[in-house]
Order: sequence, then C-alpha cells, then structure tokens
Amino acid sequence: MSIPKILFGTASLGNLFKETSHEEKLAVVKAVVEVMDTPVFDTAGKYGAGLALEEIGKCLEELNVPPEKVMISNKLAWRRIPLTTPEPTFEPGAWVNLKHDAVQAISYQGILDCYEEGNQLLGKYESKMVSVHDPDEYLAAAKDDADLAKRKEDVLGAYKALSELRDAGKVVSIGVGAKDITVID
Repeated sequence: MSIPKILFGTASLGNLFKETSHEEKLAVVKAVVEVMDTPVFDTAGKYGAGLALEEIGKCLEELNVPPEKVMISNKLAWRRIPLTTPEPTFEPGAWVNLKHDAVQAISYQGILDCYEEGNQLLGKYESKMVSVHDPDEYLAAAKDDADLAKRKEDVLGAYKALSELRDAGKVVSIGVGAKDITVID
C-alpha cells in the first residue's frame, strides 16, 4: 500500500469551531480530489459526531469519485448518540451547530460498532485504514486502579477488533490516534 505524503484532515467538515455550508465543504473536497492521484481523507466519528463522515460520503458521491479511487482513514472510538443538551457533551465549545452528540466506545464491541457506523455514514465508501482514537484520554479518565485495569482491557479488546478487521481483509492498516504516545506502552 502506498500512502501519499499529504492527507486531508476532515475535522473542519464536522463544523470544528465554525459551521460551513455543504457547498463550501464540497468545494474543499473537490480541490483535494483534483490535486491528488489517490486522495486520503483522515476522519473520525468524533469529528462533528459523525458529520465529517457524512459530508465526505456525500461530497465524494456528488463528485462521482469511485470508491476504489479514494482512501479513507477513520479513527474509531466515538459513537453517535442523540443530542439532548444545547451543545454536544464532548469537547464543549469546539463543535458548532451539531444535530448529534458522541460518546466514547473503546472496547472490542465498541470498535466494531464504530467501524460499522462509520461506514454507514460514509454511504457507498468504506474506511480502509483504521485506528483507535484517543485511548490516552480514555485511560486518563480512570477513577481508580480497578477502573484503569478495566479500561486497559477495553483498549486491548479494541486492538483485537482492529486486528480481526485487518485479518478479514476489511481494512488494510490499523493504528493508534493519540496525543500521548506513551499509551502504546
């Protein structure tokens, strides 16, 4: 597998700090598609509680980009849930005018659910590169030693799920998306 030196990060497609119209998002995706032989989009269920995934799928379809001509990297670990508060509960103040909220779902089943949900939001496109998103934050939220031990097991389960997706040929690569690299230890 050959990966370009430049990937397009899609947090802005999820209304990070600013709401942009679908037309503006379409123009950005079009520009990326026009300048890259095989465009790679880096995204996550956390980005706008899945909005970025939806926008990537819609934009690529509107641009008639064949699924085999694009690579999507999805950082898994955040599931979409109904929005029941004035703004999302994850990263308050960061996401603008969302219709959904998101919760962390790091575990064996959580990662499989995130993978399926992400692909549903992408429409006819599928994530071929996947990673566990924010395991460092998940571990740091442990309330005590027993909770930390359980969370470590959840992270191991998450990587078991990623390995199974790779071994089944559903994805071509697996990894970690974390701010604190020591979580790999």
